[in-house]
Amino acid sequence: MGLIELAESVYLSNRDSKWARLRELLESEEIRGADGRPHQLILFTEHRDTLNYLVDKLRDKLDLVGEQTVVEAIHGGTARDVRKTIQERFRFTDEIKVLVATDAAGEGVNLQSAHLLINYDLPWNPNRLEQRFGRIHRIGQQEICHMWNLVASETREGQVWETILAKIEREKAALGGKVFDILGQVFEETPLHELLRNAILDSESEEATRRRERTIDNLFDPEKLKAILERRALTKEVMGERSGTCANPWSEPKPARCNPTTYSRSSCRLFRGSRAK
Repeated sequence: MGLIELAESVYLSNRDSKWARLRELLESEEIRGADGRPHQLILFTEHRDTLNYLVDKLRDKLDLVGEQTVVEAIHGGTARDVRKTIQERFRFTDEIKVLVATDAAGEGVNLQSAHLLINYDLPWNPNRLEQRFGRIHRIGQQEICHMWNLVASETREGQVWETILAKIEREKAALGGKVFDILGQVFEETPLHELLRNAILDSESEEATRRRERTIDNLFDPEKLKAILERRALTKEVMGERSGTCANPWSEPKPARCNPTTYSRSSCRLFRGSRAK
């Protein structure tokens, strides 16, 4: 059976374990408020086709989100004025509960009225993962920010992500939960897209698996992470001195809070991180 026929058979089977895990998460107490409806949340995906699929599924499952009008979407084809209207409705009203977005909403957009974020797909660029979390984890955020990452653990891509997210979980305590802040610099030596591509093209041997794990161990060496954080802190300190005259001396923004945690479940796993400054 060819790949196209195989994909069509999967689609026609109407069995989607990733959607099942997402639905399970949307029904959890961590997402829903006291009234049983979900808090505002952002659902990021990589592809517009997936975005349309999720919007249709969510609007069809009124028990998950309430009225259809509470689900909106932003993607690269969304007109600028429409995008601005959706962002303002999301931030300043309670009309939109779930915002489904591609990375068109991943940078430079303030969506901190929400504190919950789900990555339905994980990007192969670690900077984009930082940018996504930055939509809700901003100065002035009053809630603990939570991020869930859905990972298909029975794929090689998923196995790499599992290893990476497990390393982040182990190193978070020593680094004060700041690993997500430096992901882009962590992968400067070995780009994430190369690591994932090689995992897909590589053999299934135990040696290949051990080689990938050694590479990830080296990337997340505690001393290297501390050195990156120190360089980052020094850069911020220097930039702060240079831009100090631009600051408003009468304002003192309240920081966001964080306490990173991670958990996983069955074949489609959920890795959760939460943080604050």
